[in-house]
Formats: sequence, structure tokens, C-alpha cells
Amino acid sequence: MIARRAFAALAVVLICSIASAEPVSVDRIDVRTGDTMYIDGFKTWLEGCDTPETTEAKCDIERERGELAAARLRRLIRSGPVDVRWTRRLERYKRGLIRLYVDKRNVCTTLIEEGLAIRSRGGQRIDWCKELPAAH
Repeated sequence: MIARRAFAALAVVLICSIASAEPVSVDRIDVRTGDTMYIDGFKTWLEGCDTPETTEAKCDIERERGELAAARLRRLIRSGPVDVRWTRRLERYKRGLIRLYVDKRNVCTTLIEEGLAIRSRGGQRIDWCKELPAAH
């Protein structure tokens, strides 16, 4: 329990002190959804975009699109040099907010352009089941 608290405190200090992009090896990243991953065991969220859910999906189409977004994120981080820019704060779910770049391109921009994410400032979640068109 004490070690877990110490790790959490260290993670917050690191997030608050890192201002520039940090190169990250892909073996340090564990993608969970299209916008959530663990970096060195610390839960992080992509700042600037939102993808459909996978484990907490409210309908099949949301789960399917969420799995597509997560698979695309996994492919992206394996396609070139990865840099993480910590945004110096935790969001409301206690995840570290990051901007993730592959080959110096923001991953959120790619996911949005490919229709796998929407722009987000971390506000209220949308109802993906109502917003996503049915798959053909």
C-alpha cells in the first residue's frame, strides 16, 4: 500500500516537472483503448481527442469502433519514433494527460482525420451509440 502511494506521488511529480517531449520506447506503452494507455504502469489519456469505449461500451457499434481505434493506436505507435508530451496535470479520472506524437505528428490528429476519434477537451462524454452510424 505504501509503495503504491509512493509510486503515485512520484508519477504526479514527474508529470508536473516534465515540460518537453520525451522519447518513449513502444515496449513501455500498453494501449487499453483508442485514447487510454499505460506508460510504465501509469494510466494516461490522450489530450485533445475521445474515442469510443471498449470495455464500458453501451452498444455493439461503440465497442466495434472502440476496438478499431485501439488497434489503430497500437499500429501507430509501432510505425515510427514515439514522443510523449506530459501536460502537467491529472484529469478528473486521475489519468495523466498527454499529447502523443509519432514521427512528430499528433496521434489525436491522425485518429480524428481517420474518423476514429472526435476532438475533445475532456468535457462530458458523448453517447457513441447515438452518434455513430451503423456498420454496413
